[in-house]
Amino acid sequence: MTIWLGMGIASDGFAPLLEVDPNADAPPSLTPSADWTGLAGSGFASVPVDSARTTAKPALRLITPPFQWFTDTIDVGVMAAANDGGTLRDTLGVDGVTFHYEGATATVDAPKWHSIETERGTKIYYGWWVRLKKPIGIVGHGHLYVEAAPRDATMQSRVIGPYTFSPQDTLHDIELPIAPSQPFVAGESYPALTGAINYCKANGFKNPKLTITEAGTYNFGTGAGELYTNEGYVTVEASVPGVVIGRTAAASSGATNMLNDRSKIRFKGSNLTLDFRYCLILEQSASNPTSVAELSHWFDGVNITTSDPEGVNSDFNDNGAPRSVLTARLINGQSWFTEAEVDGLHNAMIGAQLIRGCNAEYLGADVSNSAKCIVQSRFFDNDNTFWNDDRPAFDVQYTGSEPTATIARTGGVLGTSGGVWFVNVNGTVSTFNSGRAAFFTGGDGRFFSDLVAWLNTLPDITATLRIAPFDRVASSGSLAGLVGQGFGATDIKTAPLEVVSNCDIHADFYQHPAGGDLDNVLIAFNEVVDYAAQILFLSPPNPAPRDERDVLIFGNIFEDKSALAAENIGGSQWGRSNLPLSASHVVITHNSFVNQQLLIRNEGGGLNADSYCLLKNNSLPELDILGTSPVPNLTIDGLHLQVGGSAPVGATNVTIGGDETTLFADAANYDFAPAGELLANPVTAALPVDRHRKVLAANGQNGALG
Repeated sequence: MTIWLGMGIASDGFAPLLEVDPNADAPPSLTPSADWTGLAGSGFASVPVDSARTTAKPALRLITPPFQWFTDTIDVGVMAAANDGGTLRDTLGVDGVTFHYEGATATVDAPKWHSIETERGTKIYYGWWVRLKKPIGIVGHGHLYVEAAPRDATMQSRVIGPYTFSPQDTLHDIELPIAPSQPFVAGESYPALTGAINYCKANGFKNPKLTITEAGTYNFGTGAGELYTNEGYVTVEASVPGVVIGRTAAASSGATNMLNDRSKIRFKGSNLTLDFRYCLILEQSASNPTSVAELSHWFDGVNITTSDPEGVNSDFNDNGAPRSVLTARLINGQSWFTEAEVDGLHNAMIGAQLIRGCNAEYLGADVSNSAKCIVQSRFFDNDNTFWNDDRPAFDVQYTGSEPTATIARTGGVLGTSGGVWFVNVNGTVSTFNSGRAAFFTGGDGRFFSDLVAWLNTLPDITATLRIAPFDRVASSGSLAGLVGQGFGATDIKTAPLEVVSNCDIHADFYQHPAGGDLDNVLIAFNEVVDYAAQILFLSPPNPAPRDERDVLIFGNIFEDKSALAAENIGGSQWGRSNLPLSASHVVITHNSFVNQQLLIRNEGGGLNADSYCLLKNNSLPELDILGTSPVPNLTIDGLHLQVGGSAPVGATNVTIGGDETTLFADAANYDFAPAGELLANPVTAALPVDRHRKVLAANGQNGALG
């Protein structure tokens, strides 16, 4: 199939910027060796081993989820990249990628655009590809290892795997229909998911498919019981539209999770919607939310959303606080997302193994913290204004004869350190504990209506509620301008005091959070636009570990909303004041930071970079280094800054001029093709292609697009 891109729009929505045949050269085929018996690993005389890291390695990640069965062939791709002496121009700095499949090997010299069939139609992805092939007369489970060799000989190679891909005579070893109108017949038909899954577990099926044949809302039965550690997935798909996984009504606080009968699920196809309106978390098959991807779900072309009409502005089950306060992630585990449509949710894709070709819109709070690989996806509109406004909650005044009266609240935002209110009338102190917002109940009362009712029981205190009775938790109470923090004793005698509610969500598109290293990460060819968030926050707090190794971010468009000052957001950041961060082989190149600055936090030695770290050919409003400048070992080369920016000490090939209205074709309408001063100041390109599949000219532009 030839896809012509000279005119019109390609089927995957990319702009038509060149003519390309993604299948002109099929990937090399790879069949298990004759030693393979069908048992995983049996084809290897010795398995590839990833050596202990002593210096930089290429970043290398699968862009095809593992644990798949196939009856003929399956195309498997990886993304890989490495700093090659200050550039990724030549094959993304990778000398070759070798695929090892049960004793057989194939080496691919260069990345290419390659089309694959997905649940959302034909899509085209950039990477290194191999075609695994089923041998004649034998079936079983095969292990795949992948090795990336750097072009820079001072680096080490990286090996990932094993990943299971299973040549079989049939795609599924059992297929069962799910239909509430049909009777239960063991091993034949089921009215609900749980019975079918338990039957598959009990009878040792490895890759079952459950097809829901009637529209409606379905829920898994339990998070307890036997753990299903099969070689495949439990595939759940729908043969008709209107099939929802979720709950139909709010449940008690102990039953708010979306369950899965302790099975790793492949949620498959656009007929299927996961609705989190009444569900707080989707559980993983294991109990540990950060356990390995082998126990995590795959969201393949499905819809992930909330039916609550308020979307990201909804408070979960009328709890009076944003969902992000109640849980740090929407989905437990390290999930695989391919061509999924995601909208209306907080913390939607935290910890993902892969986010490929997804469209994620109208999100809140954090989005993809600690994800391992994000490629060719679009993220549109992250806005937390609803939760971050200073919303009047109540007025309070003391009208008695005592000379002094004050009110105060302990704790930080949403009572994370408490939430106790103190009323002091001339030394007589009364207290009200509003608890922590993360709890469904607690203290003396949760809502402002509870607090106001209590205030009105105190002698000569008059309080007037100015917010809906169950709209916000009282632990969000603050004074205007304090962005949700508690406050000290404040006069309520001489005049009425207005208390506001502010939940102060600090949103990030991609954050390196506390308590873990960031290792082997690729974020490439994405569009992140209309965001009220710090887009990159590579600034982990304590505790250790907190190092960053082999993290490559390239070819992305990053754009934020215009009124960021009102959102108390600031810019993207790398490093952290007075908390030394060891950064080895962190590369940020050919990104368009349309209107968000990048801050390098080096106060007190906040960024300890090695010589493989690189900032190259980015376009951004400004790049500031706080603290010691230049940062030792860090190369900053080829920047275009907007009017008002200034070249950091030690940076080379820096040009300055224009703003978002002149540097891009039409930024207001999300056309970020270079224009104006970007075109007038060419640089030596450090990438071979851009996200629109355009081959970058050697003498090109800073930023994401050629």
